[in-house]
Amino acid sequence: MKNTIIFHGTGNNPKGNWFGWLKEQLELRGERVFVPTLPTPEGQTVPEWMSACKNQLPAFSANDEITLIGHSAGATFILHYLEQMDIKAQRSVFVSPVIDDIDHEEINPLLSTFVHHDFDWNLLRERAGEVAVLHGDDDPYVPLEQAHRLSTSLGVQTTVIENGRHLNADSGYTEFPFLLDIV
Repeated sequence: MKNTIIFHGTGNNPKGNWFGWLKEQLELRGERVFVPTLPTPEGQTVPEWMSACKNQLPAFSANDEITLIGHSAGATFILHYLEQMDIKAQRSVFVSPVIDDIDHEEINPLLSTFVHHDFDWNLLRERAGEVAVLHGDDDPYVPLEQAHRLSTSLGVQTTVIENGRHLNADSGYTEFPFLLDIV
């Protein structure tokens, strides 16, 4: 069975941005799609998000095809999820990933447990499956350099989206056909 998990980012909810639209499109294809509600901004830590996922997501078997999609801090969370869960994804899509502190004093404390971590890149390359990293060339929050660093660590190229900004609803992304084509 095909399963897709979409992880939202800081201050978002499961129906925000393009998440609900993508869920609907994938379900029309017969896929099971999960968009767990993750605590943010209160309780936004990797352990709290892992706990929320364990409560909201089914146990996957080795026969399940799993696609992981994350936006912003949700993209970063994919790395933690792959390290901690005993799964191998068929594909992992990182949208506007943040992997280090950003120039935003209010947001950095919320990202602390996500970005201040020594990732096991060998394990992640093994478990992430086919990888895509998408980032706007003019993201006002997360520098493009962070996407390039993640791409290099995972051994792929960054797909830079011209005028994509943060690839969220505020940037006009309530639908995301390019992402649908990737998955």
